[in-house]
Amino acid sequence: MKFNIYDRLKDSSYSNGKFISDKSYAYDTVYFISKFIKEYSVDNEFNYSNWKSTLEDYIAEKWQLLDKNNGIINYYNETISLLEYSHAIEKGRKSIKIIDPDLINFITKDDKMENAYIFTYLLCYFTIKNSGCLESYVNFCKSDTNTQKKQYVQEIYKCLCELNSSIKNPKIHDQWAKQNTQYIMNVLNFINKQPWISREFTFDYNRVYKLSMISVNVRGKKTKYDKKNAYLDEFDYDYVINNLNDYIVEKGVE
Repeated sequence: MKFNIYDRLKDSSYSNGKFISDKSYAYDTVYFISKFIKEYSVDNEFNYSNWKSTLEDYIAEKWQLLDKNNGIINYYNETISLLEYSHAIEKGRKSIKIIDPDLINFITKDDKMENAYIFTYLLCYFTIKNSGCLESYVNFCKSDTNTQKKQYVQEIYKCLCELNSSIKNPKIHDQWAKQNTQYIMNVLNFINKQPWISREFTFDYNRVYKLSMISVNVRGKKTKYDKKNAYLDEFDYDYVINNLNDYIVEKGVE
């Protein structure tokens, strides 16, 4: 039977807890980490302790983190949390078990990093749909004014905070709560041609439909080295649009 990514992710539920974060909202991180654990797994089991040094070198090289800062392993840890949320893996103390190799194969299929974006998009799409706030996101996309857009962002924020066990009151106004909403919406906003949303829920219309919106491997204020990210110029937008079909809001939703 042919693997169906849409059916596989359609039951994603935000009530499962925290799933998307600073690194894992980015398709390039999801792609590279998934590729690594697939390559170094034996019988669908990846032993972290055996490959820790190799993994750190791999991350440092991919993102040009040549100073080996203390946050380097977060690229792995945050992606693992995302894959665990999607039930692609089960996390143990020293190793992880790939319980859905088809999903990992989809993310890394044909070396097309666009598949990793399709995966994260659908995970976010079905998560907010099953959380009962897809209509608010559709209205956000259709709104013409900042005032209206902010109203719908607040609706989504409130909805997600009430469901997520990691963001219960009184933490509802914490930075993480807002960032969690921001990450989900920016993954969706990219292909839906919506503005970038900051963690304070302000909009940047200069970043509409730019791949840097959802990529971690880009230059920033703390960047010291040139990034190896030529793939940003090779991103196949038509491939993504054709594969997402009706799940792109500007084309209409189910």
